[in-house]
Amino acid sequence: MNSLALLCTLSISGSGQEPAVGASDAQLIQRVETATDADRSQALNQAFARFIERVDAYELERAEALIRTMHERELAAWSAESFSMLLGRADRFDEARRVLDAQLARDVTEKQRQTLLKTRALSTLGAGHIDRARRELGAALLHGSSDAAVVLSRLALSAGQLDRARCLSRAELSREPAPAWALRSWGLSMLPPVGDSPSR
Repeated sequence: MNSLALLCTLSISGSGQEPAVGASDAQLIQRVETATDADRSQALNQAFARFIERVDAYELERAEALIRTMHERELAAWSAESFSMLLGRADRFDEARRVLDAQLARDVTEKQRQTLLKTRALSTLGAGHIDRARRELGAALLHGSSDAAVVLSRLALSAGQLDRARCLSRAELSREPAPAWALRSWGLSMLPPVGDSPSR
């Protein structure tokens, strides 16, 4: 399963359903649009599973039709995140940001806000706006996003900002268990800069 599929979090009950055998995308979309409370979860799960299939096959237009319908129906954090990541994969970063901004303006939990802020920052980074992405990653970090710390640490390492990378990884090393990325980042931040001789 690709990174988008792994990052998408489907927060609806009864997940794990497979798409209805023989159902077309159009039929699954119609089921989402017309679902009652009794069959809503099944309709969403089947449509989301098909969405993941389309993403895996890089059929982005067909995937978009599915996730757009689900998001318009639910206006949920999971659908906003999934929709925005799909748009980002198609290099439509401005549209992805609008989806996330709209969701952040809704009533979301603190955990959802953390995830949405992190996803927005990654979309900004994907668009090439590194300084803005750093600020947005910082906002996500303030809300407790370990993922934001990972990216900020890697950005610091790539820029040769070893003290900053060390500080970010040190904070994460206090977790139990310590994340593997933090151990790697800490180790890399302790290496001498390229061209310097290690101390004897």
